Amino acid sequence: MSIWSVRPTQHHLRTHKGVRLPLHISLSRPLTLRAEHKDDFEAALRRAISTSTVQAFHCQLDAILWHPNESGTRWFLVLRTKPREKDELGKLLAACNGVAEAFGQPLLYAEFNSRESGDEASREGNFHISIAWALNPPSSREGRKESVTGSPPSSVQLTAEAKALRIPFTEIKLRIGQTVMVMPLPAARSRGTLFA
Repeated sequence: MSIWSVRPTQHHLRTHKGVRLPLHISLSRPLTLRAEHKDDFEAALRRAISTSTVQAFHCQLDAILWHPNESGTRWFLVLRTKPREKDELGKLLAACNGVAEAFGQPLLYAEFNSRESGDEASREGNFHISIAWALNPPSSREGRKESVTGSPPSSVQLTAEAKALRIPFTEIKLRIGQTVMVMPLPAARSRGTLFA
């Protein structure tokens, strides 16, 4: 058995009707908002994103691995993103967590949310794109449960082509019920230009 030997596995690439699903990087937990707070939450998130100073950027991938949810009841096959020098995802996470906290909601990666924690690299290692999930943990060739922390075995390392991909991150999407609101990130300025 390999890291792929998890049955049954549900992919995140298409709906049960075959419609392609957009891949994403989560910046919050699922939140439960009261109806009267939804508009205020959206406005607060728009303000937080616009004042975060994060401009559109590109992500790259560095590994593929199984990642459990906090309660260990579901396992996700994820493409982990490579940490970036400007920590754009960390800044966006801090902005989203700040709004969630103001509305009494749980935080995502709370242990790494504080810039004073000194653990930004650990926080960055949590960002990922989920491509499949399973209810059972992955098993090793010997039938043992795999450790899912760290990188997968070399047999499932990402190819050089996959690691070279530049995935654009140009907007934040907020989904409330069936409604999706789009918050574009400002375009990154080109170096060396005097006027934008």
